[in-house]
Amino acid sequence: IERIAMTLDKLELRSDEWLNDPPGYVHRHGWPGPVRQAPWGDLIVGSRELISSLGKAPWRACSIEYLSFGEIVSGPAWEIAQRISSFADEDRHRELRGPVEAPFTKGPIRELGDTVRTIAREIVGELAPGDDLGDAAQRFAGLVFQQVLGLRDLEVLVAEARNFAKIWTFESVSHRDELEAACVRLSEMADEVLKAPSTPLATGIATAELSDAERVALIVQMLVAGWETTAAQSAILGWQMCGPTPERDRWWAGEWDDDQVVEEVLRYRSSPGAFVRVASEPTEIAGHPVAEGDRALALLWAGNMDPDVYTDATTFDPSRWPDATPHLSFGVGQHKCLGLHLARLELAEWAKALRERRVTVDRSQDWPESYPLRPGPLPVVGIG
Repeated sequence: IERIAMTLDKLELRSDEWLNDPPGYVHRHGWPGPVRQAPWGDLIVGSRELISSLGKAPWRACSIEYLSFGEIVSGPAWEIAQRISSFADEDRHRELRGPVEAPFTKGPIRELGDTVRTIAREIVGELAPGDDLGDAAQRFAGLVFQQVLGLRDLEVLVAEARNFAKIWTFESVSHRDELEAACVRLSEMADEVLKAPSTPLATGIATAELSDAERVALIVQMLVAGWETTAAQSAILGWQMCGPTPERDRWWAGEWDDDQVVEEVLRYRSSPGAFVRVASEPTEIAGHPVAEGDRALALLWAGNMDPDVYTDATTFDPSRWPDATPHLSFGVGQHKCLGLHLARLELAEWAKALRERRVTVDRSQDWPESYPLRPGPLPVVGIG
């Protein structure tokens, strides 16, 4: 990993190439290796096996680590991050996850199939040359999550969830005003959902044995995780599969089915790029000693490119599925994405709608600095 330095106890990623397109960085410069000690002391983990080990004790999740990197230690964002971090305790996590788990199991999600399919077809059916496929992906994911949680103000969700996602950047201090405003507005939206729950998910949260602050924090987290990452991944799928490339032609010709394409896009270019874990007791990673309180930065996109796990890892090859080792794009351990079945359903229906309408985009724009990762503007240049 080039040009990484710690200045005033703040993580600085100085390479624009690294910031803007981490998976592309691996494609061009090679896999970063299983584990290395960063100049400031933390461990950077890129091995699939080692990343998986961070999903259990003695490692715990801690959202405030992201903000402390950005030197934010007070205000609405800090308060919500502290509440989310309270979910990191294993026993408490199970208690908090229980009320919202049932609506996300395969059965209830399968029942949403017709709804998700209709939304995808309507959004893609309205596309015309010059439209931005990234904007369409945001509307698609937002309309689906509106059905799941019973939201009323979709436009506010789209704006504020994306601002809140900046909590996971290592430069969050530069976005402080947006972040704090987003926390306030998303908390208000959570209150609105709790006052009149209209879906199984909202009812489960409203009736659970949680404090009001925990309910709000849980919904805020879902508003972002349930919308922003799926919107970003839908845009990435469009970038990967709808450019004028041989990959697109092979997909259109039926060489790969939509589920295979979804899994390989998730492996090859994951929107959630990394997570931080904190050691709750002394341990080690691959011979590197770890003290209580030490941090490990897990690079999911590097784990998905692990050459010891995936043959020709830097080659985009949907035919490796469903037989390949599962990718890490939905996380690991007790904090593995609760909505992974919904995300897969959304991405599969989105892919099918794009393929059936033969959507082609201009993918020449640079990837903007953002998290979750997403491509820049994706203007539609062809239909049919």
